[in-house]
Amino acid sequence: MLDMKLIRQQPDWVKTKLGARGIKPEEIDELLVLDEKRRSIIVQTEDLKAKRNQVSGEIAQKKARQGTRRRANQGDAGSRPGNQWARSGAGEG
Repeated sequence: MLDMKLIRQQPDWVKTKLGARGIKPEEIDELLVLDEKRRSIIVQTEDLKAKRNQVSGEIAQKKARQGTRRRANQGDAGSRPGNQWARSGAGEG
């Protein structure tokens, strides 16, 4: 089995050697085109993954800030008028 790196680096040599085995040079050219598309798609995929990770981190930070605000607001809940029931546990059944 041939290494793609060798095929990319020395396509003419590979075409000559495989031509002796009945492989058409056009097939090697097609292989190289498909390999280039594949490599391009891999780069795009990695870029998208990096963007997803960045956005996920931003979402986590926003959720953490919201949680901090909620906890701070809940600490004030018992001191506001109308929250006597919450403090005393009244109304629980």
